Amino acid sequence: MDKKLIDEIVKKIEEYKEIAIYRHVMPDPDSYGSSNGLKDIILNSFKDKNVYLMGEHSDRLSYIGETDNVKLKDPKNTLAIVLDVSNAERVDDQSFLDCDYIIKIDHHKPFTEPFENLIFVDTNYSSCSEMILDILLNSTKELKISKKGREALYAGIIGDTGRFLYLDNPTSLLEKLPKITFDIEAKPIYREMYKKKKEELQVLGYIYGNFKITQNGVAYLKVPYETVKEFNLEPIQVARMVNSLADLENIKNWVFFAEKENGEIFGEFRSNGPVVNDIAFKYGGGGHALAAGATIKDWDTVSKMLEDFDTNCKNN
Repeated sequence: MDKKLIDEIVKKIEEYKEIAIYRHVMPDPDSYGSSNGLKDIILNSFKDKNVYLMGEHSDRLSYIGETDNVKLKDPKNTLAIVLDVSNAERVDDQSFLDCDYIIKIDHHKPFTEPFENLIFVDTNYSSCSEMILDILLNSTKELKISKKGREALYAGIIGDTGRFLYLDNPTSLLEKLPKITFDIEAKPIYREMYKKKKEELQVLGYIYGNFKITQNGVAYLKVPYETVKEFNLEPIQVARMVNSLADLENIKNWVFFAEKENGEIFGEFRSNGPVVNDIAFKYGGGGHALAAGATIKDWDTVSKMLEDFDTNCKNN
């Protein structure tokens, strides 16, 4: 953690009245938690700031917060803060490119040329929400946050760590958390985050009856749009059920593909060893070493990706 960098970020926030916060497409709890948490910090710590959360709203993440999704009136006098996304193409709402100054805060491996003016990237963090927490706790300027903001950061942290399941050593994170969790009720957050629709449970039978395994340990499932609609679900919901195969023995990668109405395909990729974000980036996606995603143009491209995953597992 670089306290000098944190102070530089806070100083930039002080300079601008208009601030737009961006996150990645296909949002998850961490992208919502970090963006809603940062907005809360800014509004509670500085006077006369207009802060907008950009990107389409996701109803399933309403328990964390809402997006504003506005059209910027004066981008040339607006500070853009891009959270939880490594490459520019995956930012939800490309208006950040028109802003006067861009800060990127992220815990993913950067794959592309920098698009930002100021960068805080560290892959050692469990989540982008933890990075915002460190800004809150380590800024030279005293920053403030409401209970709602603290709940947002906590939701982002538990979302990206799988309630701490994915951490090799949670010690440093657990030392920080009491600073924001002292009066939070965790059960309602867990209940909202992990609740399932009846249709999501019903599709499990289809998943377990139709997944396949490659020669080198890639478990995969292809779900055409017609099947997605039979279960009355959205493609992204089906793709994100990928971890239903996480405990399958003798596999290294497990990947799901769910077709959209327009023929594009949502892909979600997970691993217990061989990294998957390099392959995701090759096909226009991104993410973590062991958890990534992409939107793929057609099933022929999916077949090529599966070959890459299989080769990846063979060599690792």
